[in-house]
Amino acid sequence: MDSSGGVPVLRFYNWKMEPGVSLSAVIPEDITNCGIYVLVFADDSVYIGQTVSLKARIATHIRHWDDPISAVLFAPVAKDDLDQTERDVIARYVADGVKLRNIDLVTLPLRSTALDLLVDPQVQAEWLAGQTGPLVIGDRGKIAQQRERTRPKYEHLKQSDSYDDVVEAATAFIRTCIPWPHVTEGRLWTVTSMASTGKCRDWHRLLVVNINNVEVLVLGETLQEDGSWSADGFMNVALSPELENDPDLDAERADTYRSTGEVTRIWLADPRWVVELMEDPEIVHAARTLSIGLLRKGRGMFSRFHDYNVADDIFRRLDEYMPRDQYPAGR
Repeated sequence: MDSSGGVPVLRFYNWKMEPGVSLSAVIPEDITNCGIYVLVFADDSVYIGQTVSLKARIATHIRHWDDPISAVLFAPVAKDDLDQTERDVIARYVADGVKLRNIDLVTLPLRSTALDLLVDPQVQAEWLAGQTGPLVIGDRGKIAQQRERTRPKYEHLKQSDSYDDVVEAATAFIRTCIPWPHVTEGRLWTVTSMASTGKCRDWHRLLVVNINNVEVLVLGETLQEDGSWSADGFMNVALSPELENDPDLDAERADTYRSTGEVTRIWLADPRWVVELMEDPEIVHAARTLSIGLLRKGRGMFSRFHDYNVADDIFRRLDEYMPRDQYPAGR
C-alpha cells in the first residue's frame, strides 16, 4: 500500500484460509503479533482492524462471523503507529469502493485505544447488545492447571539446599541468552523441575532449561561419600573447538541431540559457575548461537512439562535487573 508524508509502505502478508485448516497451520509461529489485519470474505467485503495478539483476534472473528473468512491480510506495524495506520488503511479501502463490514457493525460511542488493542470493537459492541457468545480465555486456564500440576516437583526442588544457586544460575543464563523470555516462555523455551531423565542412585536433575527439544542448561545433584548431595551440571553451547581446548574449562564435544548434531558441553562443578561464565564473551557468543538457533526452530515437545512455579521465581529475579526508570512512577 502506497502512502504519503514519509509514512513507509505497508507490506501485507496474504494467507488463504481453507475450511478445516487450523490457524496455526496457516499463520507462521514466529510472526509478530502487532499490526493491521484485513479479513476478506467470500462476497469480497472486508473487515479491517488492529491487534497486538493476531491469532487470538482472528480466532475471535472466526467464531463471530456466520460466513467463512477466505483470506487474512496482515502488516506488522509498531504499536504507537496502529491508530493512524488503521485509519489510513480504512481510507484507502473506502476510496477503492470496497465494502467494509466494521463500519456498519461497530456502534460504540467512543473509540478506546486501550481496550480496542485487546478486545475487538465488534466483540465489544456485541457484548453491549447482550450477544456475549462463548467464554474465551485463551491458554490462561491451561497455564493455571499446569502450574498446579507441576507444583509437587517444584516443592521438592525447593527443599534442595542448592535451590537458590540453581535458580540464580538459570536466571543468569536466560537473562543473557534468551531474548524476550516473557514472550517465548512455555512455547519456545521451558524450565523443568526434578526431571526423571537420567536419574540414578547417585545423581538426578534439579532444574533444566530447554530450548526447542534440547537441554541447554542442566543442573543436578551428585551423592557424595558422606551421604550429602552436591550440586553440579553442564551447559551446552554451539560447537567451539576453542572452548574445548581452553585449559580453564572442563569442556568436551558431545553428540547427544539429533536436532543439533555436535555441541560443546561445559561441565559445571558448581551451579554458581554459570553466573561467572555468562561474563565471558566467547562463552556467551557460543551459548547465544545455540540458543537463538534453537529458538528459531519453534515450539518443542517439553511445553507440557514447563514449570511456571520455578519460572515465576526466575522472572522475579530477572525483574531485579530491570532499570528502575522502566517502571511507572511511584513503584
